[in-house]
Amino acid sequence: MQQALDADKLPEKVRVEDGRVFIDYTSLATGTGYVSPSVMLEFGARSTGEPSESRVIRSDAAQFLEAVTFPSATPQVMRPERPFWEKATAIHVFCAQSP
Repeated sequence: MQQALDADKLPEKVRVEDGRVFIDYTSLATGTGYVSPSVMLEFGARSTGEPSESRVIRSDAAQFLEAVTFPSATPQVMRPERPFWEKATAIHVFCAQSP
């Protein structure tokens, strides 16, 4: 990933921590600091990736800047039911443990 970013002369940096990949980017605006300028990618061996579906991803700014052509992508993404079920199950296991 870093090689692809470097080849495109992009300033973003890739780092790996505890099995997670982070892409740190330069923010275009100064905000409150609540959201850090980083994207985290998590990979797990237990995940089957199902249920999943193709979703079109577009820029939120596209509707306001019609003179600008924004790229879009259609990745295969996990449906929200799966991570919800995983989190709910983890909460149940945690709460059911003996003190």
